Amino acid sequence: MTEFIIFTVIFTVVLAGVGYGLQRGMRAEIAERRRARGWPKAAAIVSEAHVEQKRRWALLPGIGIPLRTQSLHRYKPVITYAYQVGGQSYQSSAYRNDVITRSGEWMSLIPTKVEQIIAEHPRGAAVTATYNPENPAQAYLVLDASEGAQRLRQWSGYVLLVAAVGLAALGAYRVSQFAATQAAAGSIPAGIPAKTEAIKAAVARDLGMTCQVRRFTGGKAVSYDAWECRGVSASGKSTYLTIYSRKQAPEIADAIHALTGETDAQKADAFFTTVASQAIPSAAAQQIQDWLAKTRPTLSAQGSKATLTLGGANLVLANPNGLGLVLEIGEIK
Repeated sequence: MTEFIIFTVIFTVVLAGVGYGLQRGMRAEIAERRRARGWPKAAAIVSEAHVEQKRRWALLPGIGIPLRTQSLHRYKPVITYAYQVGGQSYQSSAYRNDVITRSGEWMSLIPTKVEQIIAEHPRGAAVTATYNPENPAQAYLVLDASEGAQRLRQWSGYVLLVAAVGLAALGAYRVSQFAATQAAAGSIPAGIPAKTEAIKAAVARDLGMTCQVRRFTGGKAVSYDAWECRGVSASGKSTYLTIYSRKQAPEIADAIHALTGETDAQKADAFFTTVASQAIPSAAAQQIQDWLAKTRPTLSAQGSKATLTLGGANLVLANPNGLGLVLEIGEIK
């Protein structure tokens, strides 16, 4: 849940920040474009013109991977021209505007298109500059005052803000649900009588197994850590055990899954009997062993299983995939 909260907070802040900045910036840009329709013009003379190449990295769809980075080259027509406003001389090299509020300049991914623009503006050519009366140094030979793309970006900003609010609401709901389930988890009876540490100590002592904790959420009402235990039997066969203990109350174990690579039925039953006796101390080992010996021959079919209740815990011997038996003790809550 901690990771979920961190993820939600980070993405909510990112979505809200990008959305707010986008819609606010585009609102100002639209207002500036409307004012720009009344910008005055001035006669100008071209003194120099060339193509400027810029490179940037972009995320693009890739083959075999969702996204890949690629270096893109963009080309900007740099046309230097001089003009006068109110008797004062000015010089600009901007051909066409991009974002007016940031004095951004238009660029193209097609070099031949930009080369054609440069060819049309040779040195000494007479041109007309459209300039910002509040800042005469800001001028363009071509002024784009349309609003369509800016309105689309503005609405994209609003969509991101709505998504941020929705993500925050979902996060708050999930956190409240988690808190409610964790509060209720304390009243849910344990699935296994023995405590987690007692089981781990017993399998280490009696079966030579070592346990390591692994992340596991699971459960409808309880969150868990999974202790994965591994060992080797006296005959050299691998043994596996998973103990599901509660995150909020790690001493409580609700379920154990056990399996072994033993092909000898008696040795496999002995392993299962030891595990079940450790999980349910009040149960008689002979009773468990007798049930295993009686039940095993009936579970040859894939998907077959048998159940026994001992000491308030359920034991399920199952053949889930037809390759071997698995003993499940207790249940995930």
